[in-house]
Amino acid sequence: MLRKKPFLIGIILTIIITSSYFIYSNLQINLFEIFELKTLDLRYKIRGEKKRDDFDVVVVGVDEKSLNEIGKWPWKRSVHADLVRKLTKMGVKSIGFDISFTEKAIPDELNNYKKDLKKLVLTEYRAKKIGKETTLKLAKEINKLDLTEDYQFAKALKESKNVSIGTYNISKKEESILGKEILENKDYLKNRYVNVLGLLKELQEVERTGERSFQPNTTYKIMPPIKLLSKFTYGVAPYQIGTPDADGVFRNVPLATLEEYTNLYFPPLYLLIYLNSLNMNMEDNVVLDIDNKKVEIYENAVKKEGLKVEIPIDKNGIQLLNFYGKTHSFKYLPYYKILNGTIKKEEVENKIVIVGYTDTAKGLYDLRPTPYDANMPGVEIHATAIQNLIDRKYMTRLTTGPNLLILGIYAFLITLVLSIKKFKFMTTNLLVLFLILSYVIMAQVAFNNGIRIEIFYPILNYFGIYLILTVINYFDEEIEKKKVKNAFRHYTNPHLIEELMKNPDKLKLGGEKKQLTAFFSDIQGFTTISEKMNPEELVEFLNKYLSEMTDIILDNDGMVDKYEGDAIMAVFGAPLELKDHALKCCYAALEYQKRLKELREKWLEEGLPEILVRIGINTGDMVVGNMGSKDRFDYTVMGDEVNLASRLEGANKFYGTFTMISQNTYEIVKEFVEVRELDRIRVKGKSKPVTVYELLAKKGEITKEEKEMYKIYEIGLEEYRKQNWEKAILTFKKVLEINENDPPTKLYQKRCQYFKENPPELNWDGVYTFTTK
Repeated sequence: MLRKKPFLIGIILTIIITSSYFIYSNLQINLFEIFELKTLDLRYKIRGEKKRDDFDVVVVGVDEKSLNEIGKWPWKRSVHADLVRKLTKMGVKSIGFDISFTEKAIPDELNNYKKDLKKLVLTEYRAKKIGKETTLKLAKEINKLDLTEDYQFAKALKESKNVSIGTYNISKKEESILGKEILENKDYLKNRYVNVLGLLKELQEVERTGERSFQPNTTYKIMPPIKLLSKFTYGVAPYQIGTPDADGVFRNVPLATLEEYTNLYFPPLYLLIYLNSLNMNMEDNVVLDIDNKKVEIYENAVKKEGLKVEIPIDKNGIQLLNFYGKTHSFKYLPYYKILNGTIKKEEVENKIVIVGYTDTAKGLYDLRPTPYDANMPGVEIHATAIQNLIDRKYMTRLTTGPNLLILGIYAFLITLVLSIKKFKFMTTNLLVLFLILSYVIMAQVAFNNGIRIEIFYPILNYFGIYLILTVINYFDEEIEKKKVKNAFRHYTNPHLIEELMKNPDKLKLGGEKKQLTAFFSDIQGFTTISEKMNPEELVEFLNKYLSEMTDIILDNDGMVDKYEGDAIMAVFGAPLELKDHALKCCYAALEYQKRLKELREKWLEEGLPEILVRIGINTGDMVVGNMGSKDRFDYTVMGDEVNLASRLEGANKFYGTFTMISQNTYEIVKEFVEVRELDRIRVKGKSKPVTVYELLAKKGEITKEEKEMYKIYEIGLEEYRKQNWEKAILTFKKVLEINENDPPTKLYQKRCQYFKENPPELNWDGVYTFTTK
């Protein structure tokens, strides 16, 4: 048999949870994303590393040993030419450079200088100013100036025909970088996505909404290698890995980049390297399907015949990577060992080779945090992406629909378990725990097979349903007992009842000294309000007001000490021990004023008077306990600190404020609330001054404009205390420009004007003395 109430609430919660997820997912709200990402890293660690010896990709590393052997970076292009020739001779399928070559190795000025030297020597020889022997020696020396680095590298690229070069992107238009030679270099355009499905629909969407539904990685201009090199490469593409996730970790790569300069889509470097290994190209074999969020590789892309590979992407053209393990999951071969011939042909034959900086190359930083490692070289992330393509083992994120279905089913099952009456508490808990664990196991198994299912948001909600329905069940079972208890609580504070039930000795007369926080509230102009109502209406109205305000005090663990007409006196920290009684009292006051604002609107609609309430709060040592005769007594507090709280409530009237706290309270709560200093005052009957503050809001809950206003106000207050009356007046004027109805500012303007005309005594201490209560 089902418990109807929890079952109905559970169904409502399930609907709310699934609806919220639908909105959360479609609007791409990243409220829980950072926690979800951490569960991904944990799932990688649970799955374990997937290293193996037969990877198809090998990294040739620009590492520390190679730098020591070859020389400091950058190396001559002839060194790269030598590497390309040796790798090609060893039978590699495809070579990719995760290194840019966007500038000439030898500047044009140096080439011109060499030509001019040759002309000069020849001219001098013909004029018979130098002899034949000298001429030959000079010519020999000039020819030693090897200025053919780029030509040597280009020749090696032309001979190899299987080298792809990476390059970087320029995110913004920069005239100083984009010279004529770069803009005229069109060779890289052959590597764009030629076959793009859904482009017309995308353009219509842009025309209709002004935004693209497909929002890939965007750059202003792709910087191609120098024309001599780009002309002879297999292909040129961006080597940039994209942007990290919300937690700074790289888990994916962009499979499409939109270049704003040409408004064309381009692939990443690793896709070109992979295509090269298959003897395919972008025009004949690749399709970017924007509509269906995928990239396809065909034997014939135009006719869409012979599908070889299908790569899933998201609406941003992102491919999720399926990492194999920590850094060096792939074989790393030092660059210099390829050059000196110590690497065997079998180690690279029929492999894809990608050249780039490693984690040991000092000064050549290209490290990225990944799920397995905080410092993985970018070249290995490219290698991971290529190996994913070869293995056809991608990481895909389950779409919203299936996620919603799973979320709804599990939420319903947990609701059902918690609604079955015959299940005992322990049985219910075990079954709910089993369901949650089964969800986690299912998500881990799916992850192991390349499917990413949300964990954090669903589990959070499952526990939410469990807690809510468990609480409801508890209250339903205890309802009769609670009715009796609640009946008594109408007459006194619930905490006092609990305390007295535990310690009956506290019914004896007597008190103790404790640090507590006292709270006083009073309705502004209550006498005028009461005169406009008949006695019955007044009682009814007061009961509504006192009930609402009392609930707020009790909800914040305060004790209502007494009611005096419309006034409420409360204490925080007794009889229930509270370490944060001052903060609880302040939070109660803020909630008090917030609820009053809501009630004012409601009461005005009902024709009831608008009421404003002043509150005074002070923390200090007070005497608390049962006061009175042995037969009739009250649990109350008394002392000077209690009286000060009462005085502060009244002092609000003078400053036009509604919630005032003392310095004692402020020192305790200043890290958690927003306040502004009002004044240093002496209340009637006291000689010691006290600094008082207006309580504004919880920390961080005031607007930027209010924060700026209060900052200017503080400057004005400082000038006032320095007796710089004119500066203070001008500063307070700035405050009123932001809020023309700020009473404390108006008060200080008047004071400054008065003191400007009637300077205070030499020993003026800036303290205002109240002569009335």
